[in-house]
Amino acid sequence: TKDRVQLCVANPGTPIAAQHLPRLFDRFYRVDPARQRKGEGSGIGLAIVKSIITAHQGQVWVSSDSEATRFHFSLARAERGKA
Repeated sequence: TKDRVQLCVANPGTPIAAQHLPRLFDRFYRVDPARQRKGEGSGIGLAIVKSIITAHQGQVWVSSDSEATRFHFSLARAERGKA
């Protein structure tokens, strides 16, 4: 709509399995628990993203298919002169 801005970031790499999508924004959730031992990420990043976006009355969601995983978010468009 005209009062919102939407952005999508796509990763054409390996898709994320559907069973993981509902939990991706949960704090400390990891799709691959084996990576915990390697010190790669804490699983908090997407939870922080969701917190920031929702604090600004926005929405964030993810979709994944055989071609790409896509992270989407939308925010209210700022009124001219108020940004």
